[in-house]
Amino acid sequence: MLARHWELERRALDELFAQAGMKSVEAQIETTSAMLMKTIVMQSDFLTFVPREMIVWEERANLLRPLKGIHSNWERHVGITTRRDEPTSVPAQRLIAALRESARAFNRR
Repeated sequence: MLARHWELERRALDELFAQAGMKSVEAQIETTSAMLMKTIVMQSDFLTFVPREMIVWEERANLLRPLKGIHSNWERHVGITTRRDEPTSVPAQRLIAALRESARAFNRR
């Protein structure tokens, strides 16, 4: 079970296989829904490739776990989009500040 070919996670997996000189895997199921992906993996013997941060709560509840010995140096970049000709509202400024602080805390791990 994998993300569709154009999704960042799938491209990262395909790149990981290519770097190892291997052919990309063919998914039995492709989806753009992270929730569906996690649910099917929890209820079957399927495997998937997702950022570890996506399964934090499931891992803590012992519902999902990463495979040992499988590592990727893939990084995900995130941006903030605002309107060009409009001032950013105070609540939006606070949200942006909170997101940036969370990102800094996450990067310190």
